[in-house]
Amino acid sequence: MTSRAVSFLKKAGLRLLQLLAGLYLLAMALLYFLQESILFFPTPADPVLAAQQGAEAVEVDHDGTVLRGWYVAASDPGADTVIFYGGNGDEMSRSLAAITALGDYNYLLMNYRGYGDSDGEPGEAALKADAVFIIQTLEERGLLDSRRSHLLGRSLGSGIAMHVAASLEVASLSLLTPYDSIAAVAAGRYPLFPVRLLIRHPFDSLAYMGQVAEPTLIIKAASDRVVPTVHADALIDAWQGPVQSITVPGTTHNRIYSPDFYRQMAAFLAAAGAA
Repeated sequence: MTSRAVSFLKKAGLRLLQLLAGLYLLAMALLYFLQESILFFPTPADPVLAAQQGAEAVEVDHDGTVLRGWYVAASDPGADTVIFYGGNGDEMSRSLAAITALGDYNYLLMNYRGYGDSDGEPGEAALKADAVFIIQTLEERGLLDSRRSHLLGRSLGSGIAMHVAASLEVASLSLLTPYDSIAAVAAGRYPLFPVRLLIRHPFDSLAYMGQVAEPTLIIKAASDRVVPTVHADALIDAWQGPVQSITVPGTTHNRIYSPDFYRQMAAFLAAAGAA
């Protein structure tokens, strides 16, 4: 091979490396700047379903951001309250039927900022602050008692429910297809990138270890490809309070509401003091 050929190959190799490096940096920049659109999937409220539940509609103004959802009262005036925090694509008008099927409780389902008809833009700090503020506000209105409220957080909402349980005294905590942190889930999904350095919404549930003393139920799907169960297992292994864990057979991350789910949840709520 001539020296000219060697020189050409070296230059071509260098250009290829520069191209690959540029593409890598571009991909990393996209992950950083588009992470909100990757993490959050706001969906408008279903107008038909929302109209059907119009009598139960409730609003809370948090520092000028109006948050909207539903408070469904039980037939028993002495019933406990179930508060639901949905996944990153859950909109509460579409979740009402599945959650209220748990039994004769009061139910609170509020759309996150930017979801349904709620104002604002979603973000970890804002969603967590909203969740605590909503409970405190509705408690002041006499609609619920936080100490007789049972938190149910699904997927993304498991981290929000964790924050509320660490901030307020509640009756129980149920985490459905949860994670140890969103940062850990993202790192597993994008192993070639320094995700933990890039992420602005880490949702670190492990940070609450030792702050949650309420009876807790962790529910895993039998086949979860969205949040692999290794993340729920890491949360269980680190737990410092009373915790139960179950795996619901025949379910996936987004198809978890099976008859066995309702049976297990009913038993847990009853043991935790629900009416």
